[in-house]
Amino acid sequence: FFFFNDTATTEIYTEQIVGSVRCVQETGQLTGPDAEKIQRQMLDSAIEGLSKGFMEYNNDPILPIVRNVVRRHVEKVEKLSPEEQGKILALSDYQINSIRESDRKAKEDYLKSEPKGLDSAAKSHPTIKKAMEAWGH
Repeated sequence: FFFFNDTATTEIYTEQIVGSVRCVQETGQLTGPDAEKIQRQMLDSAIEGLSKGFMEYNNDPILPIVRNVVRRHVEKVEKLSPEEQGKILALSDYQINSIRESDRKAKEDYLKSEPKGLDSAAKSHPTIKKAMEAWGH
């Protein structure tokens, strides 16, 4: 992988490369007879983009492959009925209960924690001291 002083740029390029490679792997073309050629062209395209500081994807051998994979996945979803789409996107009872429990725990922890930024003078103020004692601090 290539690294820049700008970690966001490195992360974006890394995600693009990893995502694209996964799409190509799905098609099996990285293990076929053209695998070495495709990998060499991928590297050349990435180096060209990195040297310019932005990706144009000129002569990128996997871009058409990635587009086809994404198009096939989109077509599957587009053919679903609204009810089928709702089932896919809906959370299970377990997921809903997990979220509720996490929220309850986070709220409880927050309410039990000592407020941040209080110095010793503020903590010794009678009103704040009384409130903190009521919170168990």
